[in-house]
Formats: sequence, C-alpha cells, structure tokens
Amino acid sequence: MNDAQIEALGAALATEQATRAVAVAGLAARIDGSTGDRIDRLVGIIEQQGKQIAELAMHVGLLVQAVAQLLGEEAGTPVHDEGVEPERVDLDGNPY
Repeated sequence: MNDAQIEALGAALATEQATRAVAVAGLAARIDGSTGDRIDRLVGIIEQQGKQIAELAMHVGLLVQAVAQLLGEEAGTPVHDEGVEPERVDLDGNPY
C-alpha cells in the first residue's frame, strides 16, 4: 500500500465514523423520545385509574351509608339524614 491509498482509506474511515456517529445520535434521540412518550402514556393511565378509584371509593361510601341506614331501621333505630335536623328533646325525652 502506498501513502495515497492509506490516506484514502483513512478519509473513508473518518467519513464512515462520522456517519455512524450521526446514526447513533439519531437512534439515541429516538430512544429518548420513545421513552418519554411511554412515560407520558403511563402517567396518563395512572391519572385515569386514580380518578376511577376515587369514583369507586365514593360509590362504596354511599353503599356503606345505605347499608348502615337499612340496618339501623331494621334494628328499630332509624338513622337520620345528615341534611335533616334531628328532633329536639329535653333530658326526659319530651320534644320542645
């Protein structure tokens, strides 16, 4: 090999290295972008599930209140609604 061939191979190698560096940078950016997208999707799903869990918890609370009210009425001690003022009685139980 003469000097011209060595220099030509060196230039070709440098060009290939630069091309590979650009390709690696592009792949790294693509991986970072796709990872970010995945994280964003997962966060969205988690937020949606959080809302669903909160709604289910509210329904469970309402069911517990309804069961407590039904059990209280069945035992002969009706549970008063929160919005209704209970009847006012004195210490002897007489209304006033």
